[in-house]
Amino acid sequence: MEAKQKTIESFKLHERDTGSADVQIALLTQRINHLTDHLQANKKDHSSRRGLLMMVSQRRRLLDYLQRTDQQRYQAITKKLTERKDIAALVKEGKTADEIVALKPTAAYDAQWASSFINGERFTRMLVNALKP
Repeated sequence: MEAKQKTIESFKLHERDTGSADVQIALLTQRINHLTDHLQANKKDHSSRRGLLMMVSQRRRLLDYLQRTDQQRYQAITKKLTERKDIAALVKEGKTADEIVALKPTAAYDAQWASSFINGERFTRMLVNALKP
């Protein structure tokens, strides 16, 4: 519930906003990401897969609506939702390896690969060293 409130706070348009297209898109994206992780672990959960497809469809309709009505808000929300921590860009900015590791750019993959020999931190440090000028 706390994650939902945090998402609403970061995407709301005004003080009491909880249902604008921006907030709905952000909440759907959060639920889609969670359900995607669930389905990777539970491949035979077909009812959840159907729910995921319906959520993706709803988010697509909301994004289409936002694109038709307010192009600037559409671009802002898509940019905000797709922000990634690009390791190469961080190296070019002059960040140190420790600063980049602290940002956890591989967090989305850590659960899957954490037990392997090359975990997220080691992989990030290898990339930073390879990309240093």
